[in-house]
Amino acid sequence: MAGRIYRRCHCTVPVLDSAGVQLRDTDGRLRYRGLGAQCPGLRSKKRHGQWWFALELSPGPHGRRRTVEGGFGSRTEAAVALAAVITRLQVREDLRCTVEELLWRWLRIARVPLAATTAELVEGHIRSYLLPHLGTIPVRELRARDITLMFEAIEVRNEEIRRAQETLAAAQEAQRQWRAQYGPGRGRPRRDAVAPPVPEPLLPSFPDHPQLRIAGPAAQQRIRQSLRSALAHAVKRGMIPEEMAALADVPTGRGRTAR
Repeated sequence: MAGRIYRRCHCTVPVLDSAGVQLRDTDGRLRYRGLGAQCPGLRSKKRHGQWWFALELSPGPHGRRRTVEGGFGSRTEAAVALAAVITRLQVREDLRCTVEELLWRWLRIARVPLAATTAELVEGHIRSYLLPHLGTIPVRELRARDITLMFEAIEVRNEEIRRAQETLAAAQEAQRQWRAQYGPGRGRPRRDAVAPPVPEPLLPSFPDHPQLRIAGPAAQQRIRQSLRSALAHAVKRGMIPEEMAALADVPTGRGRTAR
C-alpha cells in the first residue's frame, strides 16, 4: 500500500470556447476551472499552493477507491499524515484478514527467495489442503483445534483415495480380462460377429476434490511448515500474538521445510 504526495493550488483560469470567448453557466455567471497541480506557479514559487496526498485503496463494491487529503504546509507534514493513514488502514485490514488472504499475501513475499520447485510445492499445499479447510477462518480466530481437524480430514480423505485406487485397479483388471477374451482380434471385425455375452466393464468416475493424492506423515509435516511460515509472518506484523500450528496434532514424519 503506497500513496502519492504532490502540491496543488486553488488558482483558476477562464473556460473559453473555440472562438476564445469565455463561457457562462446557466445562471449567467462566468465559468472558471481550477488548475490544481498543473498551475505554473507551483514550479516558479516555492510557497505557492499546499501539499496533498492521494492513496489508492483496495477495490470496493463499486470499483476502485481513493483517499485524498490536503492542506498541509510542507511535504514532510503530508508524508507524516500519509504514513498515519496507511498504518490505520493496515491495522483495519489485518483485523479482517482471513487465512486465505494471509496465505496469498505471505506467498507473494516468500516466493522471491524460494526456488521455483519449492514455491510450486508450497502453492500446492495452499490450494489442496490449507484453503479448503482453513481459508475462510479469520486469522485472529484460528485455533490449534482447527488445524488438528484439518489433518484429521486429510487422513479421512487419504482413506477415500486408497479405496478409490483399489476400486479403479479392480475395474481396470476386469476391463483388461474382458478385452483379452472378447475384444477384437487382428484385422477388421466381421459384420456378422456375435456380440459378447456381457458388456465391456466401464471404469468408475470419482467426484472432484481438492486433495487428489495421499498425503502421508512427511507430506503433512511439510503442509504444517508452510502454514507455520505464513503464521510467523502474521506474528511479525502484530496480527496475532503467536502461531497455533505448532500446537496442532500432526502425524510424525520428516520432510523439507519451507522458510
